[in-house]
Amino acid sequence: MRRAPGTVNTHVILMGLIAQCALAQSPITVTIDTAARGGTTTPSDFAGLSFESSNLLPEPTGEHLFSASNQPLIELFHTLGIRSLRVGGGTADMPKYTMPGEQDVDHLFAFAAAADVKVIYTLRLPRADVAADAAIARYIQQHYAARLTCFEIGNEPDFYRRVYREIPDYAAYRPLWKEIAAAVTKAAPGAKFCGPAAGGTSAWARNFANDFAATGSIAAVVQHEYPGGDGNLTSDAPARDAMLSRAWMELYDRLYESFAVTTAANGLPFRLEETNSFTGGAKNATDTFTASLWALEYMHWWAAHGGAGINFHNRRWILNTTIYPEKDADDGLHSGYHLHPIAYGIKAFELSGYGASIPVVMANPDAVNFTAYAVRGGDSVWLTLINKKDPGAKPVDARVTIVAPGSSGPRQVMFLSAPNAAAKDGITLGGAAFHDGTWSGTWAPLSGTVVDVPGTSAAIVNLPLKRSE
Repeated sequence: MRRAPGTVNTHVILMGLIAQCALAQSPITVTIDTAARGGTTTPSDFAGLSFESSNLLPEPTGEHLFSASNQPLIELFHTLGIRSLRVGGGTADMPKYTMPGEQDVDHLFAFAAAADVKVIYTLRLPRADVAADAAIARYIQQHYAARLTCFEIGNEPDFYRRVYREIPDYAAYRPLWKEIAAAVTKAAPGAKFCGPAAGGTSAWARNFANDFAATGSIAAVVQHEYPGGDGNLTSDAPARDAMLSRAWMELYDRLYESFAVTTAANGLPFRLEETNSFTGGAKNATDTFTASLWALEYMHWWAAHGGAGINFHNRRWILNTTIYPEKDADDGLHSGYHLHPIAYGIKAFELSGYGASIPVVMANPDAVNFTAYAVRGGDSVWLTLINKKDPGAKPVDARVTIVAPGSSGPRQVMFLSAPNAAAKDGITLGGAAFHDGTWSGTWAPLSGTVVDVPGTSAAIVNLPLKRSE
């Protein structure tokens, strides 16, 4: 058909735009070994939060943050799938804070029962009243053993040298730990311990595993980790880029090799029972969508490497807390609570991370900063696809082809997305945001084997398996 002079062939332009869009997407192929057996299985209490021991002390009104009456906080724990609550942190050891008493403990474990979590409870170590440690441990063991994971003794003892000069190293720490553990065991037979809760020196975890595994009283070797270090030293795009970088993945691997290998050799599980992206949080980074993607990645990485759990620390009330109050002054008891973006990553893991990790092979010819994790649970494989970005680079959209032998039946997909990595609002999982402590996201049908994952977003794909598989 002849066109009038100056007219435009819109069909040609449209086809050209489609071709450009297709070319803009980097091809990735993910192949899943659906027949694999024997991979590490994610414990049911893998997802956890960590709070300071001072959070157990009553408000001036006599109310407690952790109590059965704090229904909004309990609901948030349920919504996010939190199954572990660690109480400790620096305030567990600080003399200026009163040690929690029996009434505080009663409120804590009433909360634990209502929220359906198990508790990691920290006892004081430096300049401790050993009898007081043993007494509160006896009370907890006698009344709440079913809700207790373990007792920690002390918090970040590798940093004691800065304040408690009488404990300059592991050699000085070890006999003090043994003294308190012996007193607790005598007062509370059957008590289990986690340690050493070191803040930065993984050699302490190796020594602890070697020294105490044979006692039969160690529930887990626990380590603290903040891969970004001090959040006050960075912010904005540099901090966001770091959180999504390949360099941080290399940090995880080095930490794993530095202590978890020794822990496993001693037949003990390991847990990061105090962790987060940066200590103190990083402005315009840990409070953005970047934290959602980081948390999802972090949890999957450690679960795939055999970790027993992750407890994201909630120090009163900094930029990387998962849950924070509307008003700091009342700890949310009357003003209510909000969720930082990290919560979306935790929720996404709840939907995709429980089961046995199975191998994934990825063909990524454009070397996109992209990761994939597969978990077999029941009659399905849950595939998590995380499209990140390199520092200083623009996000790259990916077109992912899934190869999953044995997958049969209707497939579904759910996206974790936001307007951009710096977004603080507009974040959704399954098309829905958290609202008043609830979430109503939904799965979408996925036809075929291809899913498009935009840059700086994630997708969870449910792949049903044939019964014979």
